[in-house]
Amino acid sequence: MNTRTSLAVILLALCFHGSLCFLPAGFAGFQRHACRSSSMRSAAARRVTIMSDKEDFLNRDIGGFTQKQRFREEIESPFRKIRLFLFPAAAASAALGAFIAGTRLLAISTGVTGYDFDQTLQNFGIDVLGATGFALLYWNDLNARDRDLVRIARSGKLSTLTLKIVSETGREASLPMKAFRKQRRIAIIAGGKDVVQVAREMARAGAEDLTKVGAIVLPLQLDQVGELDPAEVEGLRRAVGVPEAAEGKEEADSESLLPCLAAPLFVEKWKDWIQDEQKRAVDQGLDLKNGITIYVERSGYIKKRSAGIPSWRTLAEDTKARNRPYGLLLVA
Repeated sequence: MNTRTSLAVILLALCFHGSLCFLPAGFAGFQRHACRSSSMRSAAARRVTIMSDKEDFLNRDIGGFTQKQRFREEIESPFRKIRLFLFPAAAASAALGAFIAGTRLLAISTGVTGYDFDQTLQNFGIDVLGATGFALLYWNDLNARDRDLVRIARSGKLSTLTLKIVSETGREASLPMKAFRKQRRIAIIAGGKDVVQVAREMARAGAEDLTKVGAIVLPLQLDQVGELDPAEVEGLRRAVGVPEAAEGKEEADSESLLPCLAAPLFVEKWKDWIQDEQKRAVDQGLDLKNGITIYVERSGYIKKRSAGIPSWRTLAEDTKARNRPYGLLLVA
């Protein structure tokens, strides 16, 4: 009986073992696939987490500026941090030397002997000049860094603003300003209603040349800006190269767009951004009634500002001189 029971157990074990031989093609393969899928999901989750942590780190506010903006400032001026360390150290060393020389001069004035008065006075003067000079260099570099950070922050805010444009393939699209980096140079022409209309006419008059060199005109109407009288409007048209045939068409094509003529979207955000430019223009004695032009280079930075509206020929030649023409603006 025990022998039969043992044989039955052995047979059952062999059958169970044989049935397992058929599992790897199905169950085991599914198990490996599940493991691989789980590993891929885990890797993707880790990448998302790392990217999120990196984005949080770059957008972390430090003294009113993000870490990303500070990194960009360091890239533009890689030796500034070294100077900002060396200048105070040199100024402190010179100030210490001036203090020692000053105490020696005080000792000489009280009758203490053992010091050369002329040499000590010379050392004192050199140390004072050195401390003052290095302090001024540090102050100048510090102000330059703050100006660069403000400029980079403004450029970053500008890159998020949106405009509407028609590509050279004829498709209309809404794109952020950062989409035009390394592709187009944008002239933001801000002013009253008349200035905006003349800017549109200027872009249409020189559409072929402006498109060829990669220039875009972006008219932006400002609030509380005086309007031009008819004689001033006609003079402005002639100055920017608008042919007489274009006069009187203010309303006909006021909303039409071209590859070289864009329109701002979410205008209030644009007006909020341009307030600082208005203040600078007023401080410089410029009349906003005649408009101001802000040039956004292909690098995304503002490198030039001017009063009034440029002619389309001037804008095309200046853009061609600054940057080589790029290809078509393709809109998916």
